[in-house]
Formats: sequence, structure tokens, C-alpha cells
Amino acid sequence: MFFFDVQSACGDKVIKVSETFDVTELLQENQRLGIASALVHVKQNNMEIDFELANDRLFQVCYLYPQLIPCPIVVPNGGLDVAPEEEQVDIAIQHRAGAVYIRPDLDGWSLDKWCCDRLFKVLEDRRLPVYCPFGTVNFSVMAELAERYPNLPLICAEVDYRRQRQILPLLQTYESIYLSIGSNYCVFRGVEQLIKVIGVERLLFGTGFPNAEPMAAITMLMYALISDKEKGSREFIPLSLIFSRLTPIILSFDSLVIENALAKEYFIASFFITSSSFSSNTTISDG
Repeated sequence: MFFFDVQSACGDKVIKVSETFDVTELLQENQRLGIASALVHVKQNNMEIDFELANDRLFQVCYLYPQLIPCPIVVPNGGLDVAPEEEQVDIAIQHRAGAVYIRPDLDGWSLDKWCCDRLFKVLEDRRLPVYCPFGTVNFSVMAELAERYPNLPLICAEVDYRRQRQILPLLQTYESIYLSIGSNYCVFRGVEQLIKVIGVERLLFGTGFPNAEPMAAITMLMYALISDKEKGSREFIPLSLIFSRLTPIILSFDSLVIENALAKEYFIASFFITSSSFSSNTTISDG
């Protein structure tokens, strides 16, 4: 069984301009566990304050290892000191980004409409998902964003195990919000309840690596009391497709490579595919 991990990160604890991201451990873990591809963001730490440099290094790594899909940082251009919002998003798409990452406090901006409306309108227009770590974007703010930008996919990630009473009604209320079931989401029978109430389509597989042992998320899914159909059997391949259109994605499980056939089309999908379902170089397209 192969996975697409929407919740993983790479980067050093101390940033030096001459260094590149150390992704060796991430690649080794993915290969060991059968994670075919991963959406990767910069490991959050207070030393990484130059988001443009961080993005450049992330793009480099994802270019060298196409199975890694970049999730770059975006920042509103309120201070007229960074690239315009349209340019930032276009650069992300050109580098085949699957989503963008926000960290308002660290980058010195606010999620209030008067500060970030232009950025989020551009993202909504491109339908480029926003990765929202729970420690940075709480549920109230996420709900407000979902109301202001109803066509913008929001990935709710890094939710802890005590939030089920909030996450369930949030997902029921806003169809544009998707949930990563990676660390710290470890609710007892939580996956089963989510599938029963909202279905499988808006649940995204994630691990939380490197802050969490990735096998924990896989184990929680594989031992969940749900059907093989819901887990992803050969007869049923749930693709949590966020976008209105999906470029054909070419998967080669032998080399663990996934690449987007056209940079202007962008995607993020959570899928669980058995190795018997597809041969190498199988093409998945719309419909």
C-alpha cells in the first residue's frame, strides 16, 4: 500500500546560507514505509526568518527529488518589501507547489482581512490550498477564512487529540476545509467517527515527520475499524481531490517518483493505493 503524505517537513535547526536541506532521513523513511510522495514544507523554527531563501532551498530539494512536492511560504506584500502576491503564487505554481504554508506571527503579518485579503484572493483564484498548522491558525480564524474565501481549500493540520469536539462541527460546517490525520491527531476511534460523519473525501493522510514517528499515523489508519474500501482497496481509490481540474499525474512506484505533467495545473491528493492496483508509470487522469 502506498501513501501520499501531506504533513512532512525538512530543514536544519540552524540555518546557514551555504547549506542545503538535509532530506536524507525523510527520503529513507518514505521508502521504508511505502510513502510514494510527500507535500513538504520548511520545518518551522524561529531561526528561519528569511522565507524567500527558505523557499529557494525547498524548491531546489524538490527539483532534485520529484517525489517531494513543495509547500512554500507566502507572505502579504503589505510592507512593499517582498514580491507582489500574484508573483509569489505564480512562482509557487511554476515550481509545482501542491499548497502554500502560512506562519503570520513569525513573518510579521496578520490574518485580519485588512492585512491579507489580496493574498488570499489570489490563492482562491488559483485554487492553491493553504496549509494551516493548528498552532498558528486556530479554528475560529480558519472558520473566518473559510467564510471569506469559500472556494479556497484549507488544510487543517497538526491538530491535537483533544480537539475532536471542535474539528467535527468545523468540517461539517465548511466543505472547503480538509483535515490531515497526521500527528498530533491520535483520537481513539477518531478516524472512524470522521468517516461516518463527513466521509473519506476530506481526510488527508499525514505523518507529522520529522517531529513524529510516521509509522504511528500508518498504524492508526491500518487498524481503524473501517472497510478496505474506505482505506483504499484495489476496487476503490479515494482521491481527495481539492481542485476543480487535475493534471495527469505519473506515478512510478519502483523509483518512488511522482511528477506533475504540467506546472500550471496543481494538485494535492491523499491517496491510499495498493501495489497490485497499478503498474509502474500508470497515468491517473480526470474521471
